[in-house]
Formats: sequence, C-alpha cells, structure tokens
Amino acid sequence: MESFVAQMLEKFEQGKVSRRKLVETLALAATAIYGGGAKAEAAAESLAGSAPLGGRGSLKTLLVNHISYGCPDYRPARDFYMDVMGMEHVGEKKDDGRQATLAFGPRGAIPLNSPYGTPLTFLIVRNGLGTQAPPTAPAAGTPPVSAAPKVESVVNHIAYTIADWDQKKVLEELKKRKLRGRNITEPREDSVNSYHVMDPHGYDVQISGIKMSAFGNGG
Repeated sequence: MESFVAQMLEKFEQGKVSRRKLVETLALAATAIYGGGAKAEAAAESLAGSAPLGGRGSLKTLLVNHISYGCPDYRPARDFYMDVMGMEHVGEKKDDGRQATLAFGPRGAIPLNSPYGTPLTFLIVRNGLGTQAPPTAPAAGTPPVSAAPKVESVVNHIAYTIADWDQKKVLEELKKRKLRGRNITEPREDSVNSYHVMDPHGYDVQISGIKMSAFGNGG
C-alpha cells in the first residue's frame, strides 16, 4: 500500500493525475487500510489506473463535453434539469433571457489536470434550435457557399446516469412529479436500471442507474 501511495504522489507531481483524482484515490486507499480490505484497495488501484477507451480513430474521445439543447422556452427546461435531474446552474447566476448553463458530474477530475471545481459535463438549454435551425441570409459581400445538407436526423434521447440508483424510489419520485413517458400515463421502464420520461418540451430523457453501460445492462 505504501508503494501505491508513493506512486500516486509521483504521478500527481508529474502532472499525470489531477488533484481531485489524487484525493479520491487516497480516500479509497485509506478505506482499504482501515476496514475496506482487499476489495477497497483493488477499487482504489482501479480508479488510479483507469484510462479512456481507444478505438481506431486518430482522435481519441475522452468524454461528453456538453449538450446543446434548443427549445421554444429555455426556462421550464432549465427548471426541469435543475429540480428533477439535480444539475447545477453555473456561470452567471442571473440568466440572460436566452439560455442557461447547467453542470453535472464530478468536478476537476477529467480532463487531466483541469482546475478543481471545473464541471465535467454540462448542458446548455437555449431558446431556438441552434445549428439545426435554417440558415439566415448571408451578409452583403459574403462569398456564396453551397447549401448545407438538409437536416434529416435528431438525437432522439439522452440518458443520464444518476447517483444512488434505487428503482422503487426513482419511480416514486417521477410519479410524484407527474412525469410520464411518451404515449403512456406514467414513466416508461426501459429495464431494471432506467426509466424514460418527457421533459417540459416533450424531449425523451432516460434516467439510468450506473449498471446501465456500454458493457451490459446490468439487469
């Protein structure tokens, strides 16, 4: 264990591990020493050694940076994602009347060496359809460009993983808020680890437990 801690400190000094990850990892290591046993120690080492998946592409994707969500009125969407999904309003506390930025996830752990307090992933709720909207006329003197391809696809839903998943409690909370899935009167169960509901503008939101992942449903 001492050698493991020394390795983590060395990685931190070399800039290979963020302060956030160092604290989290040492906390897990302490749990292993004072009662967590081998399982907790293995979890600490797994967290410290985690690396992004690598596919065939030349650019390696680390994480979802942000989601831009265009809608007729951003305010009810802002309230839904704050009050139901527990996202945090960041940046200017007073909205500018057009959009709001909401963050979620651990802070300052990824990207590597990001300052502590940096939101990991964020959602921008904004009025309008953003880049999906028809283009405006080019300004005078602007060289002509070929027409953009017709928009023929959309992101049909987004799944968010929540902390402390408890199927019964999640369902009770969604029903209490009178949220429902599309074309049904209550939340739509996707599996034992997720439910679909509509946000205020009818967008399909999937609320998931951590066991729902690319590597299996965990049901």
